[in-house]
Amino acid sequence: MPKIRPLFMILTGIGLALLLWLVVIAVQGQTKNTRTPLPTDTGTSNGAAEVQTLSPANVLSVEQEGDKFTVRGVSMAGSAVWLSANARTVAQAQSDAQGQWQVEFSWQNKQTAQLDIYMLSPEGQQIRSSQTLFLIDKGGEGDAEFAEGSDGLSARKLILLAAPGAPSRVLQTPFESLPTVDGFNLEVIDYDNSGGAIFSGSSSSAGKVRIYANGALVGESSVDNAGRWRLIFGNIIPLGSHNISAELVRDMPGVNTRIELPFERMKPLLESENSPEVFVERFVDKIQVGRVLFGGGYQYFVVYSPEALSPGQ
Repeated sequence: MPKIRPLFMILTGIGLALLLWLVVIAVQGQTKNTRTPLPTDTGTSNGAAEVQTLSPANVLSVEQEGDKFTVRGVSMAGSAVWLSANARTVAQAQSDAQGQWQVEFSWQNKQTAQLDIYMLSPEGQQIRSSQTLFLIDKGGEGDAEFAEGSDGLSARKLILLAAPGAPSRVLQTPFESLPTVDGFNLEVIDYDNSGGAIFSGSSSSAGKVRIYANGALVGESSVDNAGRWRLIFGNIIPLGSHNISAELVRDMPGVNTRIELPFERMKPLLESENSPEVFVERFVDKIQVGRVLFGGGYQYFVVYSPEALSPGQ
């Protein structure tokens, strides 16, 4: 019996060592199997990131000289930019290293020009801008009084930059000026078929801007650091005629400035096979435009002349 005990202890030790060795091997094997794999190149990650960060071409300014137009804007550096009217390229250019581009073209057609803006990135992605550029004559089609200026050149057009859900910008008015009182103006009223509206303009003074419809206060905003103001409303303007007032309440104490204009919501255009893509109503004191939106629906905008201001303003 005394000889068996040491042998038993030796065998027990060998068994424990063997068991421990098997446990170590199992743990190492599990570690190998659960190790986080290195990332692999799928060939699409870089492309996907570029698509997400692409910005469309946007217009910054437009100048008219006779029937020649110069459009300047920004886009992705090294991209191709072109303006299209009725699926026909009107002008094209390449943006520089800073993403700046410029195109020049002539537009002698008296019909309204609706110019869509496209960009093709260096990687080959094509993007249509949400902005649309409009060139609109002040007078009726074929009206000699408005078709040419006194110098025989094309009369100044309404140049308007529009985008769904955003305030339109009047880059050039065919009237003497925008309706302005003491450096405060109402540039354009945008609206849709539901009665939603955007009022926008500029001011040389800081302050709050209040919008009234038929004497009732409907909203308030502030002049931003760039001297711009805008108010966006949903479904507030019923069909018919209304009196619209924009009031500037200056930060510095003083007399408030008020602009009053007559407004008539255009009867909704119905989408049908013969519906016009752009519909223009011209008056002595304003131009009112309706247009089909890309993807469906309509947007309207009204641009006034100073003659639209109520007497005494």
